[in-house]
Amino acid sequence: KLDACVDAFCERRALETLVALGTAATATPRARAAVVGCVAFLVQNVTRPEALFLLLSGNRVNALLTDGALVDGGAGDDEVDARFVGLLRSLSLRLDARTVQFFVDDCGTSFPLHDAAARR
Repeated sequence: KLDACVDAFCERRALETLVALGTAATATPRARAAVVGCVAFLVQNVTRPEALFLLLSGNRVNALLTDGALVDGGAGDDEVDARFVGLLRSLSLRLDARTVQFFVDDCGTSFPLHDAAARR
């Protein structure tokens, strides 16, 4: 049932909207925490490889990983920090030979998942 929801979620480009809300300059810490928590929940709980690929494709997750306000300590908010670290953990557990392609930037010059974790 969750995978069907994830499919619909991805088809409607909801993740793109969520990431835009969470990374907006005007986003509150509460909104950032909600977005990061939602993405972490989805990544952690999706079971079909195709659904995971839909979530990770398109660099939307990398946009979260490279957002300055999130990477540099969530603007001092403990809830944002905790959820961001949870997202890093969820993504790291999904990292394998098939999914590594989604964690390298388009130019192939950086590895946002590693970079975000190293800055923590």
